Amino acid sequence: MPQQPINSFLLPKLGEKPTINLVTNPHKFAVCDGVEFLGTSGQNVHDIRLYSKLKDNTSIGIMRLLMEMQHLCPTTPDTLRSFPFRDTDPFTVTQAPHVFFAGC
Repeated sequence: MPQQPINSFLLPKLGEKPTINLVTNPHKFAVCDGVEFLGTSGQNVHDIRLYSKLKDNTSIGIMRLLMEMQHLCPTTPDTLRSFPFRDTDPFTVTQAPHVFFAGC
């Protein structure tokens, strides 16, 4: 984490489509008058479920906790692989998005 976009070389026909935008994981973007979305692949949610004893261990409960903590990947680098960062933490959430989603 963060994961780089899939290389377009692997999916050449997909890269030709103007509506496809290969992005990092996690990814934040805005659409339609500034509505902000923040999404992850879901690895962070799955990892927390594996290594915690939360009372509400549902995906929605974990996602709510992540927004309350303002951190997307609290288990990195201990149980979820991550690049080392010296000066900043790319997983902190400084402003809550309008929509937060996780895959898988």
